[in-house]
Amino acid sequence: MTPTWTPFFLLLLLLPLPSTTQTTPVSPAAKDDSICLSEILISTPQPYDSAQVADAQQKADSAREAIQQGAKFEDIARKVSDGPSASIGGALGRFKRGLLAKVIEDKVLALKSGEVSDVVRTKQGYVILKVRECGGALRANPSSGSIDILSDTQGVDFGPYLQRILQNVKENWYHLIPASAQMKKGKLAIEFAIMKDGKVADMRLVASSGEVDLDRPAWGSITASNPFPPLPGEFTGPYFTLRFRFIYNSYLNPITVSISTPRSLEEVPLGSAKPITIVVTGTGTKENAVEWTVTGSGCSGAACGEMTTDSYVAPTVMPNSPWVTLTAVSKADPTAKDSVTLHIVQPAAQTSSKP
Repeated sequence: MTPTWTPFFLLLLLLPLPSTTQTTPVSPAAKDDSICLSEILISTPQPYDSAQVADAQQKADSAREAIQQGAKFEDIARKVSDGPSASIGGALGRFKRGLLAKVIEDKVLALKSGEVSDVVRTKQGYVILKVRECGGALRANPSSGSIDILSDTQGVDFGPYLQRILQNVKENWYHLIPASAQMKKGKLAIEFAIMKDGKVADMRLVASSGEVDLDRPAWGSITASNPFPPLPGEFTGPYFTLRFRFIYNSYLNPITVSISTPRSLEEVPLGSAKPITIVVTGTGTKENAVEWTVTGSGCSGAACGEMTTDSYVAPTVMPNSPWVTLTAVSKADPTAKDSVTLHIVQPAAQTSSKP
């Protein structure tokens, strides 16, 4: 049994697009420190295709109309949502005030419990949000990324069985998440086998979040659910193998990296140092450090120059191409990066005075 792991990433980067939603007075519930949400996400392709985006918007509008006509939000989420929690009705968990991206927070804080937002345009697609009663203590905001079936199902419908064990795992997970996880984002995956009698075997952490206080609750949620109910009687295999993906705080504001100085295309004389100003922001950032690379079409390595703690030092010999690019990549989130291109020039001629 040698299953492979396919990475799963969920990050809703919200676009401040215009909306016709009318502003309503903030409800009493919005004064609380936290809010609980469910979502319906209709994803759009990247790079964007105008026809597919239009189809996605129509699908989202139809879903919103169905809910207005009396359909249950959770039923629509199970049927049409592309979100990671679609199988459990779109439930996302609890969010502390100030942690949501502003375009979302402004809308949901104006809603009362049970009310549903208009369709909101995001970078990932079109989202519909529902405010629901929370209950329980404030915890990090986990959402079950997905369940991958790694065994042959033999034609057996495992849907009801998986719904049952997912609910058990999720309840245990919520109870185990520590307060220290509130401000952290992370993803991890655990593979395990369920024997015919429901006992868990061959459990492995195949993708770590890099944070013990995120990995441990996810692991404990499965061990605390052991044994699961026996496998369906019509399944004749000796065991059933699954991969559970866990996601923490997917709605936290994303990490951003920004090089504020120098500006792109600035000149840097050979052998000189150019101070660099960089800003790393983002709730849940593990660290603000970045990794730098210096590249150029006419040079490589030290021939392009090098980075010190807070400066770029130009090479002493002119590269074949005088343009070099500095790229800063967040150590906490490698997808967050920024770059600037500089022009290497000869130093200004020095004048000397004759006696």
